Amino acid sequence: MFNELAGPVPMSESTLLKTSDPSKLWRYNVTVSADQISSPVYQDVNVYQNRDTGKQERVEVTSTYQMLVLNDALLMVRLRGDQLSTAKHHSGALVMLPQDVRDNLGSNLSDSVRKSLLPVMLDETRFDGTAPFWLSVFVCAIGFALWNIKKYLNRRENPSDHPISAQLKKYGNPNQVALEIEQEMKNPMARADIACAILTPSWLIIRTIWGAHVVKLEDLLWVYPKEVHHSINFIPTGTSRSMIFGTNDKRLLEVSCSQREITKLMHTAATLAPWVYKGYAQDVHAAWYNNFQEMCDNVEAAKQELRMQRAA
Repeated sequence: MFNELAGPVPMSESTLLKTSDPSKLWRYNVTVSADQISSPVYQDVNVYQNRDTGKQERVEVTSTYQMLVLNDALLMVRLRGDQLSTAKHHSGALVMLPQDVRDNLGSNLSDSVRKSLLPVMLDETRFDGTAPFWLSVFVCAIGFALWNIKKYLNRRENPSDHPISAQLKKYGNPNQVALEIEQEMKNPMARADIACAILTPSWLIIRTIWGAHVVKLEDLLWVYPKEVHHSINFIPTGTSRSMIFGTNDKRLLEVSCSQREITKLMHTAATLAPWVYKGYAQDVHAAWYNNFQEMCDNVEAAKQELRMQRAA
């Protein structure tokens, strides 16, 4: 990558003649100049055949070889595709001349030409111009990593800046609320771990790639399963399933899970939060988007009725 980014450096004929192993060069992306260049002497060709009939369908020239005529030697140059070059200056990676190319050239070149041919080759196809792109990707990745490290250090110094802490502030002092959640999660008999969701007698925690959603069960309004059927060109390729939790701040939190896990989540949510709307229905969907406050009022009324039944 360094050589492609740094660009080619001029190489004199005397230096070229002394080079027997290009792999030892620090800068092997070079430019070589000559007064003449030969016509094509060899090509790399791909032949494509029909798998059923065995007949040739297409021939593709992947690279063409020409020779730069120096004062005391000949330098093979590999060019991309079937292009014919007349240029006197060529840039590329200085590499060893592949043995298979040398062998295949044997019958096409005279003895004097073979003796003048250098053991190295200038490969113009080596550098494809993508190094700046990959460098920018690398720099962005490093920047993103440093940004996340900085965020982590800041949040370690100031836990109140963490997004989860911001969610807990809704329910009171974040430290006290976190302690309450921890106490409930310590009881394995009262805790349900299903897919990436954790339900306790009072809380719903949904783990995500970047953190978690923390919701008090009292804030749940609606739970329902969701299925998405996938297809390519009308051919079914699979089904994605998830569980949706609707909250009283009008968020729809999604938990990807299997059909079995959906059944468990529905049962657990209905047991811990019996006041919620259960399952998907068109009228509930319409209420969520058009009469949300009425939906909240109905849930509060259901909660009040449950309290009265428990107190009786």
